[in-house]
Amino acid sequence: MKKNLIAISFLAAAAVLSGCMTINVDQPGSKRPEGTWNSITGTLSGVRYYNSDKDAVYRAAEEAMKDLNIAVMGYTPIRNGYTLFGRAVGDVKVTIDIVSVQPQQKSGKVATLSAPYTEVSVSYGWNSGDALRIVSKISSRLAPES
Repeated sequence: MKKNLIAISFLAAAAVLSGCMTINVDQPGSKRPEGTWNSITGTLSGVRYYNSDKDAVYRAAEEAMKDLNIAVMGYTPIRNGYTLFGRAVGDVKVTIDIVSVQPQQKSGKVATLSAPYTEVSVSYGWNSGDALRIVSKISSRLAPES
């Protein structure tokens, strides 16, 4: 009996502590159509757009929020991007981080630049479906990737 209780406790702890998982994101024609959902923080991150700059993604995110009846409360400029704030029904806080990324790859002693992209992270409640709806709306407003 005691061994069963310990085993169940370990399984419960593992389920609680393994809050991150990778899920596919609706990005038509994307080179990398996945993001990472963290169920502990309620954040979908790692969504990349290769053919759109941060300003175009910001405008698409703002329109996506309006389409989904999320009140746009404002934005804050951050390094290489923006944080967009909103409130959904039930006074749920919505945050969208939009950052321009210029990755560097090292080959030997020389650093070379690879394709730049804009990365988006969405925090919206505790359900990945809500964050995915915003990402889907943003994607539909941007040019498909080739």
